Amino acid sequence: MMICRDCLHCMDLGVTQVVLGNLFYCAMKMTELCPGGNKEARAASLWKRIREYYRVHGDGIASKIQDFTYLMVKQE
Repeated sequence: MMICRDCLHCMDLGVTQVVLGNLFYCAMKMTELCPGGNKEARAASLWKRIREYYRVHGDGIASKIQDFTYLMVKQE
């Protein structure tokens, strides 16, 4: 039997979500990191970077984001 720890189970779910949301929001404000003409385009650019990271390091990642939109990071 194998047991895998991940940050969402080791930390409070709400705290982890807020921390990741703030991190992603700050990343999307950096146009050199996430280029795009509007917030949706920058979110798509960040999602592309996340998927590329999964492609390169995917074997060692137990929990992956399945979908990504701007509203998942910052609600109006």
